[in-house]
Amino acid sequence: LCIDSFAPHEPWEAPPMYHQLYADPSYDGPTILHVSYTTRQNEGIDDAATADIIAHYSGLVTLTDTWFGMLMHKLDRLGLTDNTLVVFTSDHGTNFGDNPFDIIGKPAHSLWPGVMHLPVLIHMPDGMAAGTVADQLIYNIDIQATICELAGIGPGQGLDGQSLLPLLGGDGQWQPRQYVTSRYGDAVCYIDDTHWIRADVNGTLGEAFDLRDDPACQHDIAAQLDASIFDRAWHRLLEDAGGEFPIYTIERRTDAIGQKPIVREGQRVKEGEVI
Repeated sequence: LCIDSFAPHEPWEAPPMYHQLYADPSYDGPTILHVSYTTRQNEGIDDAATADIIAHYSGLVTLTDTWFGMLMHKLDRLGLTDNTLVVFTSDHGTNFGDNPFDIIGKPAHSLWPGVMHLPVLIHMPDGMAAGTVADQLIYNIDIQATICELAGIGPGQGLDGQSLLPLLGGDGQWQPRQYVTSRYGDAVCYIDDTHWIRADVNGTLGEAFDLRDDPACQHDIAAQLDASIFDRAWHRLLEDAGGEFPIYTIERRTDAIGQKPIVREGQRVKEGEVI
């Protein structure tokens, strides 16, 4: 059974009872349900308006959490909790100016923790490994591999993911990953134990962060990054991509809720431009 919740995606409009849990009652500014993916300054969004957006987002998270709790209670009432695997996760997050570039939303180049650091909560049958936390680099495809192994099945073409069962008290040996890679639009992301690097598909370095001193990725060190570190990251990115990155163009662009993007004065958008 797969249950999808569109919340807390845009438009960020939490029901009043959930919004009020987090909102400043003295706020009298506009209710902003959706933003262009740019800086807060370009959008004209000040700290108070940002806080209200976050209050709506937080309310939607709590709304989702509430109904997830309803599901878990239903499993309890049906007597299914002890023989059911439950996985809670997300496809991506978003930015609320909580990055060095004051970006709000999720433009393709913003592959930083706000977008990339995702929740993964797993309830195992019989409560195995309950209360444990695993500090590992994983992909969402690992969830599929885990479900298949637990069910004793698998697709004929095999799986790219790695079962998480060894991390959850099951049999087998977990093979720790040295790094993970990802692509969004024409931006690529590389993460290992020491560095978080964002580049484009042409091999141009964007930002770099030293996770040992800056786990929240707030201080861009791209200008000081040792070339060998980026060379290793780029080599691994290419290797995961099969040797090269296909180039995609977008003939018709829309924003997160299907609207044509707003072009403000001073901005130029060309047809076919990759964003």
